[in-house]
Amino acid sequence: GGQGWLRARPLRIRVAGRVLHTNTVNLVVAIGFTIMGIAIILQANATDMTGGDSPLVPVADWLTEVFQGLLAWTSPVPEPVLGLALLGLVATFVAVTLRDRRRATPPASERGGPHDSTADDSSADEPATQSSNPH
Repeated sequence: GGQGWLRARPLRIRVAGRVLHTNTVNLVVAIGFTIMGIAIILQANATDMTGGDSPLVPVADWLTEVFQGLLAWTSPVPEPVLGLALLGLVATFVAVTLRDRRRATPPASERGGPHDSTADDSSADEPATQSSNPH
């Protein structure tokens, strides 16, 4: 139940006599990919893709300074220890991200009954047998 303007709303687009059924989120993503594709094609035709007049040069300079400082600060620490610390940090992020997914599965009666799509349907592969004599 997030923001109303962020929700995907159904959308119908007529193209060459056909109707395309999609939603607003898919349309925004498609427009974004189209813009990125055009930018990549234009960059591929450029003679100097990493031109010095790029607005990204100050950002690259700043990042270089930050990471050189980080390397200088961590230089006394052995690389295996840094590697283990990094793995620990990643494991922490994964554990925090997956923490809410470990909740117990509610009983079938709370999920919508035995015909719920999440219920175990192991008997679906077995043929149905009916007795001709109900007594």
